[in-house]
Amino acid sequence: MQAFLARRLLLLIPTLILASILIFAIIALAPGDPARMMLGTQATPEEVALERTRLGLDKPLPVRYAIWIKDVLSLNLGRSQSNNRPVASLVGDAFPNTLRLALLSLLVSVLLGFPLGILAAVNANRRIDAFVTALSSLGLAVPNFWLALLLIIFFSVQLQWLPASGIGDANTSFLASLKYLILPIIAIAVSNMAVFSRYVRSAMIDILSADYVRTARAKGLAERVVVGGMRSETR
Repeated sequence: MQAFLARRLLLLIPTLILASILIFAIIALAPGDPARMMLGTQATPEEVALERTRLGLDKPLPVRYAIWIKDVLSLNLGRSQSNNRPVASLVGDAFPNTLRLALLSLLVSVLLGFPLGILAAVNANRRIDAFVTALSSLGLAVPNFWLALLLIIFFSVQLQWLPASGIGDANTSFLASLKYLILPIIAIAVSNMAVFSRYVRSAMIDILSADYVRTARAKGLAERVVVGGMRSETR
């Protein structure tokens, strides 16, 4: 197990390097001049050239990539063009809310995905299984951003039940700010729930056909006891 984890960690290094090269190439080769965009269309060529020099855009691509990697590793992410604040501080300010949203979405995905997967596996090749499978396929097919827009249009614009954006007052309790999290949690959890349900269904169908499960059933164990044991096997 330790050797497997060590190999996976070693494989992570070239993957990260390749991903960084691709990300930098996409940003560097994107159409448009960042200096011209920052200064506006009224800027003179001399002003644009000075701004390119200040930003380091006049250097060769390999040099710019090395500087970019060094800045990323040192958490020097530059300053935001919209509010002139350090990007690292903006990320730090948003991190607690992002973490809370991610954990709650994961919790909802697990609490709904696992029971749906078990229900589909126990009723394999029946209507319930077909319904759960179709539901999970739909959850995987629908993009998160599109689902989020639909939720905003229906629950925020039409029904006006939930806010379309925002995080609420930082001094309020968690329950009071929960209404701001409902729509984002649903938009994120749907695809993860579909993944969990499909995984649990596939794993439980394989286990339910094992010899020791058939033996347990032949000895007269109740189905809920058999299924409860299978749940522990799939974890």
